[in-house]
Amino acid sequence: MNKYFIVLLTGLLTVSCAPSLKRIGYQIDSEPLLQTNPQIIYDASGLDSTKKIGTLIIYDNGLCLKNTREDALETIIRECESIGARAANLYNMKEPSFFASSCFQTYADFYSDSIYDDNELPRKYLPTNYIDSTFNRGPSFSFCMLSGIVTGGNQKKPGLDPEPESVFKIGMGLRGTYMHTEALGFDVGCDILYTTAHMRGYEPFALYNERIIRSGIRYAWYRKYSPFMMTHLDIQSGINYDLLKLSDDLVSLIETASGGLFQPYPGYAKGWGWYAGLNMQMHMKSNFFGNLGIEYETLNPKFEPATTSIDANLLLFQITFGYRF
Repeated sequence: MNKYFIVLLTGLLTVSCAPSLKRIGYQIDSEPLLQTNPQIIYDASGLDSTKKIGTLIIYDNGLCLKNTREDALETIIRECESIGARAANLYNMKEPSFFASSCFQTYADFYSDSIYDDNELPRKYLPTNYIDSTFNRGPSFSFCMLSGIVTGGNQKKPGLDPEPESVFKIGMGLRGTYMHTEALGFDVGCDILYTTAHMRGYEPFALYNERIIRSGIRYAWYRKYSPFMMTHLDIQSGINYDLLKLSDDLVSLIETASGGLFQPYPGYAKGWGWYAGLNMQMHMKSNFFGNLGIEYETLNPKFEPATTSIDANLLLFQITFGYRF
């Protein structure tokens, strides 16, 4: 039993550590058709498409641990022999790196005849260092859904009797990002949040309505590329400007409890705060992307005549859907 389990585990690990192969336009036979050394060319253009047999994509499946350029060339040569190809043109290459994939990734077009004469090869050796995927550059626009809990500040103790067990926020927002490089970018956004107090045995009670304007920087410290998508982990931080308004229910409660003697301040409480967060994004080749994130945020809105701000510390969770232009 243990022997078979070890064999099975070894097989699974071997498969997981290997890159994925996508064959386009051809299938391999069980026995090699051609026993020779095929011509390997890098980033050639203007080739005779009538001699093209098919394309092989070697890419990271998310579980690949190691695949060097030499390993990829061995795979390509075996594919050439299996389909009778005499040449392979490699392009859209991505070298292994710490911040991306640990596997060498590439496209390879197979041809039934040699691509160039030998004396032309030095002029055609043009290696590249990228993979044909979506890139983390330029502007993007997204819609996000937010929910979180107030962990501290005056908003956690709104003065209700009985005191609420928890204070939650929920809302939605629009975000814009401009990535200046693959790693560094700038964020702007505006969120609308609704705050409610919760107590067992009581209906949720609306406390505040907020509009939060954000601006900050984003750093994609980990990026993983494949031919079909890009995944990156971002750190973001910045400042916010909060416009908070008491809910109609809270205003009515204050006026009723005070017998009309206390009138809440009209308009919005305003103030600056800051935020920091971590999120993971998955960009598809269609330029659509999704995001899961968590943010820690401080809010400091204050009515101008008041002496104390209606501040809050909160933990926000977000789901984002967007498009990169």
